[in-house]
Amino acid sequence: MTNTNHIPEDSAFDLGVPTELESYQHQCLMLVDELHEAWADIRRLKGDARTLVAMNDALTAELNALRAAQRKGRKSVNTMSVDWEGH
Repeated sequence: MTNTNHIPEDSAFDLGVPTELESYQHQCLMLVDELHEAWADIRRLKGDARTLVAMNDALTAELNALRAAQRKGRKSVNTMSVDWEGH
């Protein structure tokens, strides 16, 4: 004869399985954490974009200055070659 009073219950609560509500709450917490990480990434990327725009502006200004210097140099060379040919 088997005594059924000593058989452990295998209910979800006894096995440590979370309820459906607990599962949804945990999933919501994980999604909130992911959302916070995404916003932090967005803030960092916006800062990176601002840095890149500033670098591009500085390089464009430098390129324009170099082009102006090149034009000035070419004019000087052309003037010198005209003067040289005239002597």
